[in-house]
Amino acid sequence: MTVLRPPSEDEPAAVAAILSRYAPEPVTEERVRRTWSAPGVDVERDIRVVIEDGELIGFGAVDVEDVHTWIELHGTGLGELIDWAMPLARGRVYSGGWQRNEEVRDVLLQRGFVLVRHSYRMAIDLNGLKPEAQWPDGISVRGFRDGEGHAVYEVHMETFEDSWEHTRQPYEEWTHWSLERPGFHPELWLLATAEEEIAGIALCRVDDTDPQTGWVSILGVRRPWRRQGLGRALLLEAFRRLAALGCTRAVLGVDASSLTGANKLYENVGMKVISTFDFYELRV
Repeated sequence: MTVLRPPSEDEPAAVAAILSRYAPEPVTEERVRRTWSAPGVDVERDIRVVIEDGELIGFGAVDVEDVHTWIELHGTGLGELIDWAMPLARGRVYSGGWQRNEEVRDVLLQRGFVLVRHSYRMAIDLNGLKPEAQWPDGISVRGFRDGEGHAVYEVHMETFEDSWEHTRQPYEEWTHWSLERPGFHPELWLLATAEEEIAGIALCRVDDTDPQTGWVSILGVRRPWRRQGLGRALLLEAFRRLAALGCTRAVLGVDASSLTGANKLYENVGMKVISTFDFYELRV
C-alpha cells in the first residue's frame, strides 16, 4: 500500500538520500532541515513523502509564487505526487530534474509537461590556476561588512531581474539561505564598489560537505557597469579567494540560455559543464 503524508521529524536523512540520488553533489540532512524551516514553508501543506511498505521511497514539494508554481519530484511514486500537487498550483506550472533522472523525465512527459530549458552545473580546477583580475577604472573590491545585508540583497534582486522566470525573493527567505547559513564567510562575499556604491557582487561559500569545493553562489553586475569586464574580474577574484582557503575546485549553476550571457563568461574563463538540469512546463 502506498501512502502520501507530510514528513516526520526523523526523516530528513532518508529524504536527503533520495535527493542526492542524481544530484552532482550530495544533499545533506542539514540542508533538508533548513529547507523545511525556511520562511514561507509550511511542511504540512507544501511537502509530501511517499511511503510504501513502511519505506520512504519518494519526495515531493510545492512552491507557489505569484505567477508560477514549482513542483519538486524525487524517487518513486511520482504520479501520486503530481496528483497531490496540482490542486495547490497556480499560474504556470514547472517541474524538472537532473538529466540522468529518467523517472522524473518520463512521468513529466506522460503528464503533458514539455521540456523548455536547461541549467548547467559548471566547474573549474583551481590547482595551478593563477587568476589575475583586471578591474575597470574606478572600481575596487572588498568583503562584506556587518549591516550591509539589505544593500547586498537589493543588488542581488536587481541584477537577476533579467533571469528567466525571476521573482523577487522575500528578504527573510534570502537571509535564511545566505547570512544565516552555517559556514557563512563574510570575506567570501565580494563587493565591487564605485566609491561607496555597489556595482557588482560575487557571493561565495565553501561546500557543506567537501571543504575542497568552493561555490560561486551568486554573481551579479548592475546595468551601468556591465560590458566593462567587471563580471570576469569578480569571478577571477572569487577563484583566488576560494583557492586561498584551500579549495581545489570551484562550481556554480547557470541558465544555459542566460539572457546576460553568463554561461559564455564562465566558458571563457575555463569552466566546464559537469551536469545538466532540465526544466519542464505543463502544457494543457
